[in-house]
Amino acid sequence: MTVTDAHSGVNTGSLKYIWNTSTTPPSEVSFTNTFTNGGTISSPSGASGGYYLWIKALDTKGNTKIQRSNIFNLDNTNPVVTNVTSNATNIESDKFTITRSGNASDAHSGLATNPYIYQTSTNGTSWITKCTNNTTTCNVTGLNSETTYYYRICVNDKASNQTCIGGKTVKTNFSFACGNDLLDVRDNNTYKTVKIGDQCWMAENLKYTGNGCAEKIWNDTASQPACRSHSTDWGEEVLYQWATAMNGSTTEGAQGLCPDGWHIPTAAEWTTLFNFVGTTPGTKLKAITPTWDGTDTVGFNAKPAGDRYTSGTLANVGSGGAWWTSTSSGGNARSRSLKSGNSSYGTGLGLKSSGKSVRCLWGQ
Repeated sequence: MTVTDAHSGVNTGSLKYIWNTSTTPPSEVSFTNTFTNGGTISSPSGASGGYYLWIKALDTKGNTKIQRSNIFNLDNTNPVVTNVTSNATNIESDKFTITRSGNASDAHSGLATNPYIYQTSTNGTSWITKCTNNTTTCNVTGLNSETTYYYRICVNDKASNQTCIGGKTVKTNFSFACGNDLLDVRDNNTYKTVKIGDQCWMAENLKYTGNGCAEKIWNDTASQPACRSHSTDWGEEVLYQWATAMNGSTTEGAQGLCPDGWHIPTAAEWTTLFNFVGTTPGTKLKAITPTWDGTDTVGFNAKPAGDRYTSGTLANVGSGGAWWTSTSSGGNARSRSLKSGNSSYGTGLGLKSSGKSVRCLWGQ
């Protein structure tokens, strides 16, 4: 702020100022803040809204001048983010997407041109900015597999005030190439995998029982979801009640008991498989065994592991196989099945307390 006087000159020791919201000149005694001629005057700490800067100056002859500025729209208030949420989507081994919903607001200076700052951290305290934009997504790349990352969204206004929300966590999937064997580190079972169209499937049925389902009593009301193993000519198979396969989740596409990075396929994802295989999927998906009439054309390697009734009784081993989907309907859930002598496939709606095999599908 610079004050001049063309005649006798400015009494530099008289320079004082005051901030207020009124257009009425303040009394001379209310001016208590001094400033240096040509120096900087800071806005009032913590003030937001319309403020006037009033200056009082004397010349060397004692003449007094009180002058106010145009209104300043001061902003020392952080943006409001009550309507903003963030989630992690498209999670892979080395990347994920931060997705924003809702919008922030700022009543004083307004939001910055690109107000949304997307950040990640490996410890929740040291944050790295990945995107600065006004869009609803930020693709975070170049990450380590099987690593937990924190993520958050910060919002800036035009006065550089900032509010941050989030601090949520996401774990990247482990690095995996479809077609390689999959080691389930939970129990050291190894599974063959196969790429069919744009999908990556386990080429064997899931065998994991580490959640204790094998010790639970088979209950035809499924109040204590169970699983049971049985021996076949090609090895051990495990049949699961639906709630066990889903590991307590009711969300379509949930991971369930599948290893990290895999999930229980939806009914629609099974349909994608059948559509890719084309005609006679019931033949092309079956493994080549003495009791099957399969050709295993695409490497799906479906075995006739049978199923269990709601009572727990084992049935159809060697002549049929049935697999849960993650798509439910009330007390029932969708399943898919293959049978000897049938070149098509079945689309059942079975009781969740019955027992079926599980195939896992890559991706979340």
